[in-house]
Amino acid sequence: MKKILYLNSFTVTQTDYNASDAVGYGITSSDAICHYLKNDYTLIKIPTDPLDNTAYLDWTLRSYHEVLHYLKNDPPDAIFIFHSFQQFPQEIKKMLYHLKLNIPIIGYTHGSHWDPTDTFRHLHCPELHLTDLANLYCLDAILFVTHTFKDVVIHEIKKMNAPLAEKIAKKSHVVGLPINTSLIDTYHTTKKNNDITIVFNHAPVPSKNLMTFLQVMQGLLPRYNHIKCYITRHLPSDTPEYLHANALAAAHPGKVFFGKTLPLKDYYTLLWNSDIQVSTASHESLGIATLEAMYTHNCCLLPRIGAYPEISAGISEHLYSDVTELTKKLTFYIENAHERYALAGRLALAANNYSMEKLYSHFQQVIADC
Repeated sequence: MKKILYLNSFTVTQTDYNASDAVGYGITSSDAICHYLKNDYTLIKIPTDPLDNTAYLDWTLRSYHEVLHYLKNDPPDAIFIFHSFQQFPQEIKKMLYHLKLNIPIIGYTHGSHWDPTDTFRHLHCPELHLTDLANLYCLDAILFVTHTFKDVVIHEIKKMNAPLAEKIAKKSHVVGLPINTSLIDTYHTTKKNNDITIVFNHAPVPSKNLMTFLQVMQGLLPRYNHIKCYITRHLPSDTPEYLHANALAAAHPGKVFFGKTLPLKDYYTLLWNSDIQVSTASHESLGIATLEAMYTHNCCLLPRIGAYPEISAGISEHLYSDVTELTKKLTFYIENAHERYALAGRLALAANNYSMEKLYSHFQQVIADC
């Protein structure tokens, strides 16, 4: 069997982390990919014995050391990087040049400095847009999660250098990003039909606009006795969102809950028991949290931006353009259970398109081409 070095992304399970991949899809989606790759390839995961909650930079350096060890002693047939802005492809490529090895590097880009709406990159890693570009250029196959995201990145690079953008486009592939359906199914439970739970399962970062969600709920909670809202992620105590959320909870006892970054078991159980999921994002290249909510039969209300229309597979009545429309749609689906269940069922079918079973052929084709 062909051998692949699979470079995992940095993850934590006992605490929160500001990057969603560390507590979410870096664990769940990556595990789903590995499970399928192991059927056809000899897979060596790097780091080979990861220590949970280890320091991010130490973890990165350890990854490079282990890659170098295998390149020198037991070279693989390919290298697969789950997150190309964690272990840099340009560093791996430099190792290959020094060792005179011709091994293809396949890697995901999860977010990009070349996406103007990706405020997380611009806030936490400013001035690294050329590093991001170099990492993309050094990959032999660039994996994108949606066509929308790919088009934005190529368009922005083209503004600076059209020939370079064309070269990057030629080795770019839209393969999607799987939700871990088998893991989610493990915690399946039947929804209760009394209270309506509205969930916000996104990171409290600027581009997810939690404050907008809180303001909408501030208007709705007094109107309905049978609704409650659940914020799944930890809110830093020094933020306006923390103060606003706690004031909302104090004003409506028993109706506002905080997950403080739930363990995966509790998180998926919550999603199966929830009724409505809301996104107020201004940036979305895929929306793995939304796909998980869709898969667990939530009626998801999403802004008409980024990749949301693409992952909705032609469904449009759940998309909104402004806060007024969001409030109107949220009110409608609170009051009309039949329509809420029907839309949730259709969205669940759309989310199933992002199971690894449906996506795996894309990965096989890219690896075969390399």
